[in-house]
Amino acid sequence: MFCPSCGKEIVDGATFCTHCGKQIQSSSATVTSESKKGKKFRPILLLIPAVIVIGIILFISLGSSDSLKSKDLYVGGQVYFGKYEQDNNLTNGEEKILWDVIDEDGEGFMLISHFILFNGKYDYSQEYKHEFIDSAICYELNTDFVDTAFTEKEMERILPTCPQGAYDATYVQLLAMEQIPDRFDCIVDNVPSSGEIMYKSSYLICGATDYAIACGFRTEEPRTYFNDGYVLPDEYEGRTGKWLLAYHYNSMYGVATVVEPAGVACSRTTLFDEYCGIRPVIWIKK
Repeated sequence: MFCPSCGKEIVDGATFCTHCGKQIQSSSATVTSESKKGKKFRPILLLIPAVIVIGIILFISLGSSDSLKSKDLYVGGQVYFGKYEQDNNLTNGEEKILWDVIDEDGEGFMLISHFILFNGKYDYSQEYKHEFIDSAICYELNTDFVDTAFTEKEMERILPTCPQGAYDATYVQLLAMEQIPDRFDCIVDNVPSSGEIMYKSSYLICGATDYAIACGFRTEEPRTYFNDGYVLPDEYEGRTGKWLLAYHYNSMYGVATVVEPAGVACSRTTLFDEYCGIRPVIWIKK
């Protein structure tokens, strides 16, 4: 260092100049002190970005985790679970799926999508009557639909089921024909012309999403099979149509059938290679 008075070189840290005798101001000491303070605060400043990054990661992980609470599940209620394209606006992301809770057992709750989510076929050929586990729609529900609709965390809440005759469990099913009377307030009737048994219920009427309609879902106006006091909900106006069932879910015979837009399930209407609305069914752990 140099003396600020005479300009001659002196020993670093000296308090007096050995040449002119002037006292040396402790500017260097001040600098050293300030640098130490800077070093003290530098690690704290370095931690701030790390804390922000960790916070973002936690927010994303918590936001994508299963937020469905058991207290929200009860027969007759509705819950949101998973996401799927519904408003046909591909720029704003997928929308939460609304489910109707229609049954309960010791392990969990049975859910069916409130809306028809997409268009699909039970199978692509009538040459062989596939049971549900071997049908094209079962494969689509448990591959493309599952991968799109649920996160890994949400999949942990879905109970696998294994239909009779099946080798592998499935996570997503169709509502079975024989399950309808037990889960919906139905009127059992016969069709005079064919003798078919039909289940009439306004609870079976369902509307399709904008996305399902854009993908080719064919809408049909409901027919009048109910009392005069029945009013079609606004959310279903112009959106009703056939949706697919798995006839005899626990049987080796995979005859597909439909729920007509009038809310009537035709027990002998076989539809293998015709496109119909799809309402996925899942079981959620308690």
